Amino acid sequence: MKTFKCNFGNGVICELETPDEAPSDGRHFRFQWTGEPHPGLTRAYIAWMSSVNKLLADEWKVSFLHIFLTAPGKQETWAYTPGEPPKMISRDPGS
Repeated sequence: MKTFKCNFGNGVICELETPDEAPSDGRHFRFQWTGEPHPGLTRAYIAWMSSVNKLLADEWKVSFLHIFLTAPGKQETWAYTPGEPPKMISRDPGS
């Protein structure tokens, strides 16, 4: 298992565990939050997760998508491809 941790300040911390190799079922995140995440963290959370996802795509040599809920009923879809920067492929208006 790999562990990634981000301190967003004010006691809000996210710890993420992933397997060492790309899972065959597409599920690879186990999250543990400390503190209360709030909507003001959305951009910082997406930036952090994009860095983690980029590292995993490169290391696992697989491409995958991550859909982020940015607000009630709003989402962004990001693509992660080995050797390429993260790319937002869709965004709901107002996200």
